[in-house]
Amino acid sequence: MKRMLLIAMGLLLISAAPAFAQKNKVKNKEKRFETVVKQTNADYAGRYAGFEEGFYIEVRVDSSGALAAISFEGEHRAELQNIKLEQGRMTATKVYEDGTRKEFTATFANRILNGVSDFGMIIEGDIAIAPTVIVNRVFYKRD
Repeated sequence: MKRMLLIAMGLLLISAAPAFAQKNKVKNKEKRFETVVKQTNADYAGRYAGFEEGFYIEVRVDSSGALAAISFEGEHRAELQNIKLEQGRMTATKVYEDGTRKEFTATFANRILNGVSDFGMIIEGDIAIAPTVIVNRVFYKRD
């Protein structure tokens, strides 16, 4: 009897959730991106956190003042080589530890979400976020 009561209460909560969510959702959700062009390469340096722990990009400036970066993708690591930066758009070649190469494209941008602005980079291209899920744009926020 107690178990049936718990099941009934659970079903009631599940059936009420959509109505509650509809009633309390934000009516005018704002989400947009604005490309950012910084003054110097050093202004882009930092750690950019991805969509889950273990996915991030470290951007730094080397001794010659050029950008250098490493991409961490879970258990995989790739050095970004031949980095070019034009008007906030960065292109490079990702070179993984096993020698595999993949093109890399990102745009430095401010993400404005409901009036709150965060600086980061929009990573473009086929990005596997799960074995059967591939997206083509992901925002990495600078820590």
